[in-house]
Formats: sequence, structure tokens, C-alpha cells
Amino acid sequence: MARVVHPIEKQSYEILRARADTSALPPWTRAVVERVIHASADTSYLGDLVCAEADLEAALAALRGGAPVVTSATSTTWSARKRTWPRAPRRCATARRSWPTRR
Repeated sequence: MARVVHPIEKQSYEILRARADTSALPPWTRAVVERVIHASADTSYLGDLVCAEADLEAALAALRGGAPVVTSATSTTWSARKRTWPRAPRRCATARRSWPTRR
């Protein structure tokens, strides 16, 4: 299922690309670098991050294959999983109990 991109997110990435030229990066590296810059609002990551394209491809394949997400932050785990979990109410309720983001 393709993800629907909200117009605000689309505009945000257009602004990012106007400030940081990521066009020369390989596709998965570009995706990671842009996401980090977008999340941090810090364009200096463009020159600082070192990514191995083959490793990013392998990570994606592992996640698609059901590999667990290991993190020290509860909210990060929920964020990573909420897009991939089935929308069944029972599963969502279980996820909310297991990975609460707010109390």
C-alpha cells in the first residue's frame, strides 16, 4: 500500500531540497539524510551522515520481512510500528497498551 503524503509534508520537503541539495545522493541514502534533516531542521547533517546504500537496502528488506525494531525510546518504537501494523482494533488497542506515547 502506497503512503499518502500530506501537502504540508510535501511542501516541507520542497523547502528542505531548496536549502540542501540532496540530488546527488543514492536513493536510500537520500531518503535517510532528508528524513534526519527534516526531523532536526539541521542541514549540516547533509555533510555529516555516512550511509552505506547496501546496508540501507538490507535493513529495509529485514523490516519488510518482520525483523523487530530495537530502540530505547518507547515513542520511537510505536512510531516505527504504527504504519506497518494491521488496522484491526484489537491490534491497535494492544499496541497502545504496549507502546503508550502519552499518559
